Amino acid sequence: GEPTEEPPATVSVPTFTEGVTQAEACAALDELDLLCDPQFDDDSNAPIGTFLRQSPLGGTELEVGQPVTLWFSGGPATVAVPNMEGMTVDQATAALEALGLKVGDITSEPHNNIPEGLVIRSYPAVTVAVTRGDTIGLYISTGWVDLPNLVGRTQDQAVAQLNELGLRHEIRPEQTTAQPPGTVVRQSPNPGQMEQGGQVALYVAVAPEVQMLTVPNIVGQNWAAVAGQLEGFNVTVIEADSLTQYAGAVISTSP
Repeated sequence: GEPTEEPPATVSVPTFTEGVTQAEACAALDELDLLCDPQFDDDSNAPIGTFLRQSPLGGTELEVGQPVTLWFSGGPATVAVPNMEGMTVDQATAALEALGLKVGDITSEPHNNIPEGLVIRSYPAVTVAVTRGDTIGLYISTGWVDLPNLVGRTQDQAVAQLNELGLRHEIRPEQTTAQPPGTVVRQSPNPGQMEQGGQVALYVAVAPEVQMLTVPNIVGQNWAAVAGQLEGFNVTVIEADSLTQYAGAVISTSP
């Protein structure tokens, strides 16, 4: 009679459970000389990559070389934008990709304290619901702060604003009557961008010191000759008739 063919070799399909990764499951099938056929279920709300089911079931006798189909979750269709504040761009990219999201435009902007190159915020913002596959924009810190115009504010208002911005301050009194005492009359540096944590000089108005001057006794003297002695005084000259003094002589002073 004809020789009987050897029946093909068979192996028992392993049983996979939730928690196994695609790499682990495929490695287990490869050891048994079975083909791994991973598929993704986009209707599953389980986290991306979660094992869902298999075919054939565990315990089935299967010929060597035959495929075992494994289904993994493609991730929920809707996910929340993660909080990426303070992350590097690489860290933020990994966080987004883990949720099936992509990095979009990267924009630089000033910030009070987040160091240069780290993420400040995203668009859409953190916790906003987006669809898997969506693109998320990132705003990263320049390491600079926007210094506002503080001229005209009170010293307390200006100092409070600098504290909010994480900037140091130095108060420099400036005698002037142009602004009420305690008002910022100028600043250094001027409004614009400056490095985080830098120092700002505030020039604050103080009333000019009052100088006490002694009025000299010039009654009876010739005005033209003594006018120079009154330098620094606010002098108003009034001409008047006199029965006791000669023309051009000082009749009286007040004070």
